[in-house]
Amino acid sequence: MQHLYEEASRATRRHEEYRRSVEIQTGAVELLRKDLRDQQSNYRKLRTDIGELARMQYRHGGLLPDSLWALLTPSQNDPLRNMSLMRSAHHGLATSLRRTRKSTVELSRTKEEAVAGLRFLRQLRKKQEEARRKIEQNLRRARVLQVATTAGNTRYCADGSVPPHPGDLLAASRSVDSPDHWTRPVNEYVLSSEFGADDSRWENRHTGQDFAVPVGTPVYAVGTGVVIETACDDAFGNSIVVRHANGYYTHYAHLSALQVRVAERVDAGDPIALSGNTGNSSGPHLHFEVRVTPYFGSAIDPARWLHDHGVDI
Repeated sequence: MQHLYEEASRATRRHEEYRRSVEIQTGAVELLRKDLRDQQSNYRKLRTDIGELARMQYRHGGLLPDSLWALLTPSQNDPLRNMSLMRSAHHGLATSLRRTRKSTVELSRTKEEAVAGLRFLRQLRKKQEEARRKIEQNLRRARVLQVATTAGNTRYCADGSVPPHPGDLLAASRSVDSPDHWTRPVNEYVLSSEFGADDSRWENRHTGQDFAVPVGTPVYAVGTGVVIETACDDAFGNSIVVRHANGYYTHYAHLSALQVRVAERVDAGDPIALSGNTGNSSGPHLHFEVRVTPYFGSAIDPARWLHDHGVDI
């Protein structure tokens, strides 16, 4: 079972590397698209200018020699001025044609770069999704093995209910829009154990960020989402998992009271629980995780994730 968690951990790191690459490539593609729109606009203006110059020359005999055209124009009292105007028109047309040819080349190159960028972006997203599927596959298998080895040791929540079966975690999940608004899980706190910390209290490195708060402190959803699990397992005590529209999951653990139910929609800042000291806890605090999947073993650095979403702790 341990090797499944280790493989899931490696896949989680790959997933986050792909995610950051996707964000960078998305920005690059957007710049290319803007450049392409600007070039297309300039190209249309150049084509319009060329059309106007060509029509003017056609109306005034621009195909004739300059000297003869100057004599045949309506302003015959000033043929030298007419000749100068015609030469200027010829020059303007030639310049516009050169600019148009250059613009055509640049436009074609930018289109090719944009197409290549989109192709690369699709490849990155595909790899990111493959990493996510690998994580879920391994962690589902690990959870099934864990349930099998603890068969007969059914645990009950504080309200007497039985925690949901691991295979049913996603059953309540549904589509939800995610406004661009995120917040902290608690308001007043002292940061304690950080993500990745190594301590004898844990079998592996710490998988979340701990917020030291008194028992009964309100705990808030950090963003819009749907509650997909309310549980009370041995390690995390009373806990809640929320799925967000951006594909990530947030986990709130060691709670003293739960204030939401599975399938309930929550928005950023909605109270969902009260902090506590349940489960494997050395003192009152909120254990907060961000996961790539709903399962334990796919956690990423929550402080960095919150920072990326405009929230500093």
